[in-house]
Amino acid sequence: MNHLRPNTFHRHFALLAVLLLPLTACGGGDDDPTGPNGNGNGEEPSTVLGTVSHGGAGVGAVDVILRDGPGADQQTTTENDGTFSFEDVDAGDWEIAFTLPAYFELADGQQGVRNVTAPEGSSATVNLTLSPVAAPQSVEIGMGPMSFRDDDVTVLPGSTVTWVNEGNVDHTITPDGHSEWTSGSVSNAAETFQVVLNNPGDWDYYCEPHLSQGMTGVVRVVP
Repeated sequence: MNHLRPNTFHRHFALLAVLLLPLTACGGGDDDPTGPNGNGNGEEPSTVLGTVSHGGAGVGAVDVILRDGPGADQQTTTENDGTFSFEDVDAGDWEIAFTLPAYFELADGQQGVRNVTAPEGSSATVNLTLSPVAAPQSVEIGMGPMSFRDDDVTVLPGSTVTWVNEGNVDHTITPDGHSEWTSGSVSNAAETFQVVLNNPGDWDYYCEPHLSQGMTGVVRVVP
């Protein structure tokens, strides 16, 4: 059997340690500078989020861009509830800019481009308030015992629609396949239900207790 002389063994051991060193450094353990998020700077990422609204209701189709910060630019579009979110944002100072649909403009005192600081490991909130370009309408829809008096109405974005119970029969105003509003109910003539509709579309609804009697309606929002 052959045996390595001590000096030869030491030389082989030292060479093996040198070869293994890069693998150990790339192990991604607790001291890995990329951290669990892989952003490469050892910092916990931030989130920048907010809501674009008019009349307390969200405005969709607003383009939002996060730019000129310590990382790559990001771009998104608001949902119909007006919300937006940028995830995994590098902590630091950014510029956020909003591009509005043609049927809305900035409300008084609002700025479409502003600065935002994304805190490490936390979130920053940027909200924006808009106003309709065209004068919004105010529409009332009466509810009889088994029907909506005007079951097909058309309004401009930003308009307010109010359902008025004309009797003492319980009714609901339940969205049919959309989330432009949360279902409301009215049980007597003293109660109303009101929504602000900002997003273009045909928003169908029905009365739950009287759906089988054909108590349905639609509000069409057209720019």
